[in-house]
Amino acid sequence: MYPLKQKQTSAVKSGFTQIHYRFLIWIGFISFLSACAVGGIERNNPIIKIPKKSDVEILRINLIHGRAEYLFGLNVGISNEVRSNLTGIQIGILNKANNGTIPIQIGVYNRLDGVGYAIRMGVMNSGGRFSMLNPEKNMPIYLLGGFTIGALNVESDGGFNIGIANIFSGGVNVGLFNLFVQGINIGFFNDAFGTSLNIGILNYCEFGPLPVMILANYCFLSRD
Repeated sequence: MYPLKQKQTSAVKSGFTQIHYRFLIWIGFISFLSACAVGGIERNNPIIKIPKKSDVEILRINLIHGRAEYLFGLNVGISNEVRSNLTGIQIGILNKANNGTIPIQIGVYNRLDGVGYAIRMGVMNSGGRFSMLNPEKNMPIYLLGGFTIGALNVESDGGFNIGIANIFSGGVNVGLFNLFVQGINIGFFNDAFGTSLNIGILNYCEFGPLPVMILANYCFLSRD
């Protein structure tokens, strides 16, 4: 009789202990969200923002549109914008960033304005200049870096660009159509300018051995 009561008492205590722990976990979770800024649907009002009161963020989750000044971490939402520096990952339908040491963009449309060693995957990728400026000589220092993968890549200057079409892009361009490009271009049809090497079925150069060549063509900077 007594052992049965002891077991029942132990079971009741165990149940209260579990409820107590769950209550503490929920309190901690709610406190965490309140410290990280829980927002709504309004423009630039994040669901989660860490830190809450700082221009430098390491985590930002938007429901519709979000705009951060500096982001070193993860940015998730439908429309994401980092105005000054992105060193981290943007995941959304529309991603936009200015500069960044290693910006990573995954979405339908990705745009990068400025310098950065970017990794981008989307339907359309725009911008991205993989170069730096030498302030003493006021001359650009071109650096090979970055990967851009998409159906259409536009004005992606430097690095590797892989897509159906690469337009106004520099570096290593691999696609069916490489139009107004510069660098090493591999595709079905290549239209290049400046100092470029074209490898494909049809290759056009403004200044080359011949304007149009099959299989390969080398473009000179000028006719001189």
